[in-house]
Amino acid sequence: MTNIEEAPNLEESSSIKEDAKCKDIAILPEGEDDRKTFIGHLYSIESRVENLRERALDIEQEKCLLLQELQRMQDNDKHIEFSEGERDEIEALAERLVCRCLTIEISVTTPRNESQENALKCVNELLQQLEGLCECSVEKAIGKTKAYLNACLAEPTGCIDQRFQGSILGCTIDDQKKIKCRLQRLLEDLRKNCQVVSR
Repeated sequence: MTNIEEAPNLEESSSIKEDAKCKDIAILPEGEDDRKTFIGHLYSIESRVENLRERALDIEQEKCLLLQELQRMQDNDKHIEFSEGERDEIEALAERLVCRCLTIEISVTTPRNESQENALKCVNELLQQLEGLCECSVEKAIGKTKAYLNACLAEPTGCIDQRFQGSILGCTIDDQKKIKCRLQRLLEDLRKNCQVVSR
């Protein structure tokens, strides 16, 4: 009599794999379906937490950019001819916008180890030097900003500042994103200023 081997039960095999994945979790509700639901819900919450953090970082960055833009406009309005009434209205509106912006409080903590703290400190020092260069020579500042920005890109479009790259690579991912956005904004502003000067 020929022995016929029983075909493997795919559902049971899948269940065994799922159980193996659950062994690292110490406390779980009883029942296979409950365990899967519980773990799936945790992963879903993890995704929502990361999305929330990213949105908060974006809002924090946008607040900074708006305040910087308002400050630049307040500094530059002195070079534009307005009537006394217009100037008073503009200054009042700008001040109101600054106050409204300051009512938005966003705080996202970025965990860093000692090495990452040192790397961020070095990057901030280089950025401060860059801001000083902006006041001396817009053209040189544009070239330096491009070199810094290329150091942040996976596919650089030009020369890279090796010192800046060495420091930025030591920063956290969150800090790298913030610095990249800061450089992109600075480069955009420098180009606008360069166009105004050339007119």
